[in-house]
Amino acid sequence: MANSNFEVPDMRAFAEKSVEHMKTAFDGFLAATQKVLNQAQTQALGAQSGVREMSELAMRYTERNIAATLSEQAQEFGRQAAKIGVPQVKT
Repeated sequence: MANSNFEVPDMRAFAEKSVEHMKTAFDGFLAATQKVLNQAQTQALGAQSGVREMSELAMRYTERNIAATLSEQAQEFGRQAAKIGVPQVKT
């Protein structure tokens, strides 16, 4: 048999280095995940605020439209009542 000069690398050092790289990569992954979650939360809060404002605006418009419609209907009722001679109640 020929004499072979294969060197066996220090497996322990190799494994420790691999674990260090894995920890570094995992820490980077966690930091990136936390950053994304924080950004998503900030955007969600902004969107929630926008939705709230839109809802309030829609309610104000709805209230105004209902009030205007009722006022128009009351005026029309008054005109029709005057045409047919219905006595109006004084308040």
